[in-house]
This record gives sequence, structure tokens and C-alpha cells, in this order.
Amino acid sequence: MTTLAKLTSIFSHTNILQPILNALKRLIWANSATILMNLKHFKLQEFDSPDAKGSGDKMDKLFLQKLDQAREIAGCKFTINSGYRTQEHNLKVGGRFGSSHKLGLAADIAFRGSRERFLILNSLMQVGINRIGIGASFIHADLDLKKDNNVIWTYKY
Repeated sequence: MTTLAKLTSIFSHTNILQPILNALKRLIWANSATILMNLKHFKLQEFDSPDAKGSGDKMDKLFLQKLDQAREIAGCKFTINSGYRTQEHNLKVGGRFGSSHKLGLAADIAFRGSRERFLILNSLMQVGINRIGIGASFIHADLDLKKDNNVIWTYKY
């Protein structure tokens, strides 16, 4: 549950606190927008779950900043195959039960060839993204601190 959703559930039952809730919503949105406007290489829509337009805004801001830094270092395009996922979309694509995509802490990045794979992997590790999965044509980048860190795994091809 996002901070905004928590605040809404706490304050929504009383009309007296509604102006405070509205002010907090504006503050949270403004801070979020400020951080996101600093992204040089991505648009939030690139991280939308296919079944939920606008859901890219549920991505973790620190993760997006690190991904943007990695893209700068790599010097090659990062095509996002999968960013945020709703529960329904995660089930549809066979995602794991505890998928970090559902928390906005993961993205799958397409690559073409071994050189691009190296550039992306190298840049992710340089910025501190240290949960990495390698598939035949994509790299899973993950910043979920509740899971083991400093791990690299492969997917069956």
C-alpha cells in the first residue's frame, strides 16, 4: 500500500481532516513529480502494466533513478519489456508469487547481442542494482531489499 493510500484510509472517514489530506496528496504528488522529471532516459509510461494505464507511477523512485543512471553509463538504449505489474498481469505472464514487479522494484530490459548484454549488466552493477536475472533476450533488474542481494541468476531458455 502506498503512502498516499495509507493516508487516505486514515483521514477519509472525517470531513474535518479532508483539507489536510488534500494538502498531503498535493505535497506527495509534487515531490514524486520532481523526482521523476529528473529522469533523462525514461518516461513513466514505459513501466506501465499493460492492463493498467498510468501504473508506471507506482515504480519505486530510487529504483528509477538508479536505472536512469545505469542507462547513462551503458550508453545504449534500455527497452523496458516489463516494469510495474498488477497482480492480474503478473499471473497472466507466469510471474512469481512474490514478484518485485508488483512492488515497482523491478524491470526487465531487452538486449540485442552479447555486447549490449555486457553494457547493461556492467552499468546495473555500477549503480548498485545487485539482483539480476539473465534471460535469452532480457535482463531482470531488481532492487528489492527484502530479498537476497548480490545475486545473479539465469532463466531457462
